Amino acid sequence: MNKEGNVDLYKFLIKSYKFSVTGKRMSDFFKKYAAIRGERHVQKLQLEGTIAAQIKTRRKQLNMSQQELASIIGVPKSTIGRIEAGLTSPRVETLFKISQALNVPFIIDGSSNQDHDHNLHVQV
Repeated sequence: MNKEGNVDLYKFLIKSYKFSVTGKRMSDFFKKYAAIRGERHVQKLQLEGTIAAQIKTRRKQLNMSQQELASIIGVPKSTIGRIEAGLTSPRVETLFKISQALNVPFIIDGSSNQDHDHNLHVQV
């Protein structure tokens, strides 16, 4: 699959994941996709989608624009848009800055993100 095809599929996965985290159809889709690309790749996409959704949700809870968040952490507005759309994966340094700007802990552990309502949570 070429890079453009990966980006289109990635956009679809992120959008679908946001709307149907536990839906049977998405579960079936991820199983089929995992058979093609591998379980590890699907888990990575799901994790990235979760992080993107958490960032966007918290930013909106704070009534903060993408531009405001970008200015606070020192990146272009387009970077925030690409992160929230799932088109790019932020570096750990950027995630940490985002967590500070959104006033949420940046947690890296093995617990469920449901245990931490307002945390930027990376499940490993």
